[in-house]
Amino acid sequence: MSSKLSKKKLKSLEYRSKKFDKKSQSLEEHEKKVQQKNEELEKKAADKISRDELPEKQLAQSNDKDKHSVSNPPHKTLKSKRQKGKNNDRKVILFVGNLPKDSSVETLQLHFKRAGQVPSVRIPTDKTSGRQKGYAFVEFINPKTDVISKALKFHHTIYKERKINIELTAGGGGKTEARMNKIKEKNRKWKEEMRQRVASEEQQAGEEKMARKAVADEGLESGIHPDRLRLLQ
Repeated sequence: MSSKLSKKKLKSLEYRSKKFDKKSQSLEEHEKKVQQKNEELEKKAADKISRDELPEKQLAQSNDKDKHSVSNPPHKTLKSKRQKGKNNDRKVILFVGNLPKDSSVETLQLHFKRAGQVPSVRIPTDKTSGRQKGYAFVEFINPKTDVISKALKFHHTIYKERKINIELTAGGGGKTEARMNKIKEKNRKWKEEMRQRVASEEQQAGEEKMARKAVADEGLESGIHPDRLRLLQ
């Protein structure tokens, strides 16, 4: 009976031993898996840290570039300077009326060039026939001090056997009521100045004529030629 028990115990011990070996083996495998998983997690964490650090470096480089660009701003292109210049230009546009139908840009530029600056000229035409409408717009860009006043004095001057009319327009600054009123007032004052100037010139011409006549009369009375009399005086 005891021998049979011992065999049972032996088998039990062998079974337990095998079972223990299996558990031990599975435990080792589990530990290996855990270790591998931990290594993978550590590797992922390291990769993430390196990825997070990269933008910071790039950001630092970008900041350095920004600082450099602030202290040394890039030169503006010639095109942008020209565009800015065009926007800041002061334009004065004159309306020129009673023009002949064979007017040209070149001849009008020559006519107004005497004011001290060559203007740009636009001659409107009829869309259907293509014929000139009998007026033009003369534009001075950034005119000098007395250019406009001289150009306005060409009012009622002769251009191709026509007495032309000249007026300031609201061009280049909008057509608001306030600006239009301002232009009308300027034209009124200018016409008044023209009237006074013409009257003054006529008066001066009359006085000079009277003076010459007086000298001539005096020369006749004295028997001395008028030209010689003027030299003696």
